[in-house]
Amino acid sequence: MAEEYKEALLEKHKYHEGCPGCKVEQMKQLRRGYPYLELSFVWIIVLSTSLPISSLYPFLYYMIEDFGVAKTEKDIGFYAGFIGCSFMLGRALTSVFWGIVADRYGRKPIILLGTISIAIFNALFGLSLNFWMAIGTRFLLGSFNCLLGTMKAYASEIFRDEYQATAMSAVSTAWGIGLIIGPALGGFLAQPADKYPNVFSKDSIFGRFPYALPCFTISAFALVVTVLCCFIHDDSYEVLEAASRESTASAGKTGKNEKTSQGSLLKNWPLMSSIIVYCVLCLHDTAYSEIFALWANSPRKYGGLSYSTNDVGTVLAISGLGLFSFQVFVYPLAERLLGPVLVTRYAGALMIPIQMSYPFIANLSGLSLSLLLNCASILINVLSVSAITDLLILQNKAVDQSQRGAANGIAMTAMSLFKTVGPAGAGILFSWSERRLNAAFLPGSHLVFFGLNVIVVVGVALTFKPFLTTAVEEREETEKKQRGVKAVEEEEGEGESKDKEHHRFLASLNRLNPTNPLRIIVNNGGGTRYTTPPSSRAPPPTQTQPPPTRAPPPEEPHPPPSPSPSTPPPQPLQQQSRSIFTPTPQTLASLNSTKYTNKFFLLLFILHKVVAIAFVCFLVFRGVQGLIGSNGNNVKRKEQRILKFLLPQVEAASLLSIILAFSWQMAFRLWPEFMIHFILWSTFLMSLSSGILLLCFQMPATDAVGVCLIAFSIGNGLYACWITRRIKFCSKILVKSLEPVSKFSDLNLPTYYMLAAGFVWMSLWIFGVIGALNFYFPPLVIIGLVLSLAWTTEVMRNVVNLTVSRVVALFYLRGMQSSTRFSFQRALSRNLGSACLGSLFVPTIEALRIVARGLNLLKGEDEFMFCCANCCLNLMTFIFEHGNGWAFVQIAAYGKGFVRASQDTWKLFEDADMVEIVDADITSSICFLTGICSGCVCVIMAAAWTYTVYKPFTATISLLAFFIGYLMTRISMALPHACVSCYYACYAENSESRFFDKTIRDRQALIKNGRVVVPTTPRVRRAVA
Repeated sequence: MAEEYKEALLEKHKYHEGCPGCKVEQMKQLRRGYPYLELSFVWIIVLSTSLPISSLYPFLYYMIEDFGVAKTEKDIGFYAGFIGCSFMLGRALTSVFWGIVADRYGRKPIILLGTISIAIFNALFGLSLNFWMAIGTRFLLGSFNCLLGTMKAYASEIFRDEYQATAMSAVSTAWGIGLIIGPALGGFLAQPADKYPNVFSKDSIFGRFPYALPCFTISAFALVVTVLCCFIHDDSYEVLEAASRESTASAGKTGKNEKTSQGSLLKNWPLMSSIIVYCVLCLHDTAYSEIFALWANSPRKYGGLSYSTNDVGTVLAISGLGLFSFQVFVYPLAERLLGPVLVTRYAGALMIPIQMSYPFIANLSGLSLSLLLNCASILINVLSVSAITDLLILQNKAVDQSQRGAANGIAMTAMSLFKTVGPAGAGILFSWSERRLNAAFLPGSHLVFFGLNVIVVVGVALTFKPFLTTAVEEREETEKKQRGVKAVEEEEGEGESKDKEHHRFLASLNRLNPTNPLRIIVNNGGGTRYTTPPSSRAPPPTQTQPPPTRAPPPEEPHPPPSPSPSTPPPQPLQQQSRSIFTPTPQTLASLNSTKYTNKFFLLLFILHKVVAIAFVCFLVFRGVQGLIGSNGNNVKRKEQRILKFLLPQVEAASLLSIILAFSWQMAFRLWPEFMIHFILWSTFLMSLSSGILLLCFQMPATDAVGVCLIAFSIGNGLYACWITRRIKFCSKILVKSLEPVSKFSDLNLPTYYMLAAGFVWMSLWIFGVIGALNFYFPPLVIIGLVLSLAWTTEVMRNVVNLTVSRVVALFYLRGMQSSTRFSFQRALSRNLGSACLGSLFVPTIEALRIVARGLNLLKGEDEFMFCCANCCLNLMTFIFEHGNGWAFVQIAAYGKGFVRASQDTWKLFEDADMVEIVDADITSSICFLTGICSGCVCVIMAAAWTYTVYKPFTATISLLAFFIGYLMTRISMALPHACVSCYYACYAENSESRFFDKTIRDRQALIKNGRVVVPTTPRVRRAVA
């Protein structure tokens, strides 16, 4: 039977009686006309599920006021956000479940359940007696609202390929129109006893429940849709069962588990990337819907329009008509001409200037106000719905039919989580904007629409490669990789088989006695690879002579000739053997033994991040609560003072740190030799200047920070003089190691992603610091937040390090161009545990090693100090060999654990006689000093600004600005640091690669000849008493 289903689905013109898959395919083939009936069903069902989502926004302002929970008029937006987000929270918790149920039992039962739940719970919401009843009914309405994901899957199955865009457009159009008509109904029908006293009396049910009429109207429409849904022709259950039997049969024939190819939707990057962009744009859509209604209802003195619910309903009704016309007549043509990705980009880019104009539209009145407001509202809704429609198309094209219900369930869950944040965040932001009407930066409603534009900018940025990838591009890239890997394997297959056979032969010789003639002949008589050290005895003249009965006396060993640049290093084949067999079975065993360690630290980091996010959000809530004034006037005044005199400087420091981070990285790629000298001395000047500036303020806190900076500048100057002889060689290595960057055009994108993520988290973190100032034990809380931010940014830096290391290492070792996007995903998934472990210990180990080297200065002639210092230095050297920053190369290339990768890399350096060279490398110091330089620049800007506006915050803001500038720059400098690490580690593994020149080889020869002295840690010798 499975074969019959398979043939029926493949051969479009052969159909079998009783086959549900054939029935659907035959229905598609025979339906040549425009699918009006199917589109109508899809349209009214999606419309019924979208109407109750935003129908409450026009009267929500007045409903909160009637509940009496808001103490002042300015607090209404704060409470309105929680009712708006309760619906999305309920939908987020159940969307995946309903998608799986729809895949298992068909689409029709889920559609009926969804329409019935709308009729019941939306009516109960209209009868809400208090704030908590409203939240509960909206939560239940969202929990049973399972229609949108189901209808997207249903629409993608019943329409022919040429009507797929029309079907998705119908879903998005109905959804968008419902989000517009819903508020229109809420605006026209809310408080009917006040608006239409001749029809509804004060004593009627609609007089006692002023918000029940719009809810009852939507519920009645949902009941009508429920009746119509009984006539839907749904064979989806049988079709899915047939597809399941077909896949099971094909898997049995090929011997492969189908779940491995279709299995985890979370690993389907085209699906997940489109879902992420979809969630960001849906967050904007929900926030805009609430903000528009609140802004239009708010008084003119707060920057609003003073519109009534009728006025808002009129604007939204006109926008709905414009959206319907565009989606029916214009959108299908635009999608065919530009494609879904370009339409999304253009739509997002056009929304930004339109939203910027809203605060200026509020200054108009009369006809000009109505005309411009309606035009802007139509354009925003048209562009937003068009972008969301294209992302729906990309999602459904990224999965098979049997997974579309679950895939749309995942999309609905993620989207609902974002939409849960949207109303609450929009309400808090709107409430805050009404309190800063006279602010110098983004006053009043300017702040609200600026926040909306930030969300749009993020969404548009995510539509570019390598983040957003379509299913077709993914397949093409996979096929290209498979062809490249196959070609490489064919080239290396013959050589590897010979190497393995030779090693098996030599392993058998290891069991022979060292004096066995056969072993002597193999080791000394022309063998090219050694399993034991070569004997000091004289070799026999030729291999054909019989073995001697008595070994000749040992000869005096001659010193090996010193290598020169023209002389190749001895025994190149022995080095090649080490590089070929680096990923041995022992490596896999060590990986299995360390996977629990990596998982433990990954779990620890995730747990720390969840706690940090929750705590920061709590502190932000406390800050907003203090700003509202619920904790007393003193707290309110303190919060206002902090926001006015601390926030602008810190945010400006964050923006300046981003600019400096991009500038440093670009400068290092263009002028690497010059930048090493520039950073060494500009850091000295900047730290000295910032320290002197803080001392000039003549306050105890700034004096302490200034003294620390001046002391550091002195140490920096001494360090710059001490390493002068190393700069030339390290500059050559930096120039050579950055050459592969030009071969990978997208190698900088992971750095940009991490900088963007760091900026977003740091902005939220700053609000948490502001809230911590009014919490218990502020210094301890802020120190904890600083440590959390340091670990987070260090993990971000090492994610970039692992991504770049994998791409560059595979280029050096295999000569292949690896995908940057795949390496970035690998760093964020498989290697993230090692990144978390290394981020926690590598800075600590390196700092302690520096301290131990400092103690080495105290050796002198004192035996006790000699023992202590030598013990500390040896201990830190041992720890450094088991945990160092060079390990990230082998973690990225071979997937080893952190400790094993550290040991293997250091062993490679020892075998290649490179320990002195890598120990004297200054790249890590240069990257560290670059961060210090950025931090000092941010200190100069922030401290001077703060001292002129509010002196008591000068020291605090100086420290925060330094910390922010340092961390953001460290992320950007991960790329050159990773390139240098790869150059050293890959050279140690395979020095004969054609990608390496003689720079390191010449340096080794000069060191062995004594012509170059690697500077060691100086010691202070004390006079004998």
